[in-house]
Amino acid sequence: MELRRLDDYQSWALELGGKRLLIDPWLTEEMSLPPGHWLFGRRRVAPAPVTQWLPVDALVLTAHFSDHLHPATLSMLPKTTPVFASTGAARLVRKLGFTQVTALADGERAQVWDGLELEAIAPGFPYTHNSIGVAFTASGKRLYFETHVVQPERAKARLGKVELLVAPVQSVRLMGIPLVMSPERALEVVKVLAPMKWVPTGNDPAAAHGVFSRTMLFYRGEVGDFRALLQREGATTTLLEPAPGQSVSV
Repeated sequence: MELRRLDDYQSWALELGGKRLLIDPWLTEEMSLPPGHWLFGRRRVAPAPVTQWLPVDALVLTAHFSDHLHPATLSMLPKTTPVFASTGAARLVRKLGFTQVTALADGERAQVWDGLELEAIAPGFPYTHNSIGVAFTASGKRLYFETHVVQPERAKARLGKVELLVAPVQSVRLMGIPLVMSPERALEVVKVLAPMKWVPTGNDPAAAHGVFSRTMLFYRGEVGDFRALLQREGATTTLLEPAPGQSVSV
């Protein structure tokens, strides 16, 4: 498996056996939550090579929020593209006209194509029932993708050894509620799950703009803070930071 970063935020491509799937793609220059940029939005710093990545063989959507399920990006894809999604995201993409949609709840599995399987794993609070983490397995190797909060004990019991974990390490809080893991919480995941490699996603969340971002969300921590914690702990997990367009092998 090759995991390729597509942008400076949280769009990814997984490549295996000459096939490719996209994970939570945002392939336009701007993204915003309804009702518009004045509330919450983000502009791309590193443009994605849109034409290079379309069409694709499958699509994975971990949540129904607009920074994961981006309608303008999905309009670029054929409606026959197989979609594997959280239950909320599945409902929305069906309304957008997609015809091959598999809704996934915690513990459910599916075969993406021959040689690649996935399993849904519920995130930690507050996303336990409105988002999914996804574990991809190919040739006995496992890539675990979580865009918000890892539940390390659940993941350990379900997955065992994880070659690559893709998860955020920069804290985002809403009125004291942790929406995204801090460097310290990410270290607790390492202590339990002990992934061989960790690639941060959802980078630089403070780059968002709009009233919601400026007044309701609080940001803390950098990737470098997490790296320092790993070194201080003597962890064997290797932290990797691929640039847009670069990939990591699993």
